[in-house]
Amino acid sequence: MIRRAKFNRGIKILYHKLFFYQRRVFETSRLEKGIKKTIRTDPLIKVAKKDKAYLSDVKQFLRSNFCGYKNTDWHHYYSCLNGNKDLRYIPDGLFFTTLIDVYNRIDLHQAYTDKTSYDIIFNKNSLPETLFKLHRGRIFDGENKLIMQNEAISYLQNLNEELIVKPAIFSGGGKNILVDFAKNIADLISKNPDYSEGSYVIQKMIIQHKEMAKFHPQSVNTCRIMTARIGSEIVVLGAYFRIGRGNTKVDNGGQGGIMCSIDPSGQISEYAIDMEGKKQFKHEDSGLKYNGFIVPGYKKAVNFCKSYHKQILRFKIISWDIAIDENKNPIFIEYNFRRPAIHGHQILDGPLFGQHTKYFINYYLKHKNNKNFIETF
Repeated sequence: MIRRAKFNRGIKILYHKLFFYQRRVFETSRLEKGIKKTIRTDPLIKVAKKDKAYLSDVKQFLRSNFCGYKNTDWHHYYSCLNGNKDLRYIPDGLFFTTLIDVYNRIDLHQAYTDKTSYDIIFNKNSLPETLFKLHRGRIFDGENKLIMQNEAISYLQNLNEELIVKPAIFSGGGKNILVDFAKNIADLISKNPDYSEGSYVIQKMIIQHKEMAKFHPQSVNTCRIMTARIGSEIVVLGAYFRIGRGNTKVDNGGQGGIMCSIDPSGQISEYAIDMEGKKQFKHEDSGLKYNGFIVPGYKKAVNFCKSYHKQILRFKIISWDIAIDENKNPIFIEYNFRRPAIHGHQILDGPLFGQHTKYFINYYLKHKNNKNFIETF
């Protein structure tokens, strides 16, 4: 019986290894096909000549540090957009399928990113005000007290203001986020099973600082700050200011938003880029120039991210979305461990890890095949 139990356990382990290997191969292929298509169709990249000497050095850098990986398309793409021919860029196809599993405990990320639990981790004063939490047919108020559905609906029907509804677990890129008047949200809860039986949070709109709103008042414009744990220190790998465009009420790049780099003092770059890397030096809706703008309360936002990252031990790299309220205080929107977007950082600021590249490569090489480290850290 003991031998049979060991045999069955071995089969299960083998199955899971094959499953995750296939998933990794698929994801790598998907990402690499994506960058090839981008290079082929982007007019700026399409006409750019490949620097063969540079890409030859890139290939050697990748092969020697990342176990034979050799796709240089991302380096070609980034260097064409920003003119910075650096060897240390980290390809998406490498980061999201190989490196992130060593840096972050990915299988735990959904528990940490459940918006119904944010008030357990963060001070409520640093969060948007939550009115209700919907969870599989049950409704809780902002104090986690179970209430009747008709009570929540009645409250919303009598509230004359816009609210925001977010999926509890995943809303990356602004996916499935709804901004609407409270009475319309009440109708959704009462009539639409996707909401009444799903998991969502219903929150009040953030009153952002007037300076944060001036480029595009229709959206809450946020800071994307990426922090990393290096020994006992938390460092900022990069940061950018996200701004909405057009009629959108969110600032996400996937919904048409744009990005400006933020330097350590809080000043943004003189130009913004969209998800395709196209530059603009003034906002197309407001006509305001980006040059000289300083994010109010930026140092507070950085300190907020660093202080909370110190308490979150399972994730070496965290990408934070932070709004700034009318009193220059940081308001936590969400964070990401599974796919902490690196695309915007590398177009705007160059290689993701910058001066810490050697540290992160050595960390990866040291731990990538350590079964006990991967399964227990």
